[in-house]
Amino acid sequence: MEVAIKQTPLENLTDLKLQECAELEKEILLSINNSHIVKLFYCDMINNCLVSAYEFCQNGTLEEKMKNGNIPEDECIKILFQLLNAFGSLQELSVVHRDIKPANILINENTYKLADFGFCQKLDENGKANGFCGTPDYIAPEIAINRDEYDDKCYIWSLVVLYQMYYNSYPIRYGESLDEYIENLKHLIYLF
Repeated sequence: MEVAIKQTPLENLTDLKLQECAELEKEILLSINNSHIVKLFYCDMINNCLVSAYEFCQNGTLEEKMKNGNIPEDECIKILFQLLNAFGSLQELSVVHRDIKPANILINENTYKLADFGFCQKLDENGKANGFCGTPDYIAPEIAINRDEYDDKCYIWSLVVLYQMYYNSYPIRYGESLDEYIENLKHLIYLF
């Protein structure tokens, strides 16, 4: 069995919040069993380094695949259903990923797998999450605008990846700054 090894030096985890994220990622990935979420086999500290052994996905990322141009509609639909399957498992655990983007979707043969749970968060007892994180072009509006409280509906915005796969562009103008991005989200300026 081939594995992918990720090593994170301890000095990169000095912030308590980053340590909590690493622990939560470990907890979630070791407990979940879904063929559309990358499998974590091992995670522990070795010589002041957090060492993780993940399932090896031999066909790269969705981001790399998209560099070859638009993905045909029938394939986009297959990818969508695989991602929805992964989202369903995360919803059952009351977890929001918060960084769904093509670079975090790995491919192993024809199976697409959600990866990189470094920004994930468990929902509180009221079904809410908080905090601002993610990759600017993919941040759900409710995370960018309502940083203090949002729920698992932020997964709906993740479908922007589907739009991007099919059209090879983003559905909204993001602007030059976070403030401009938030303003554009509020006004929903589409590129149609």
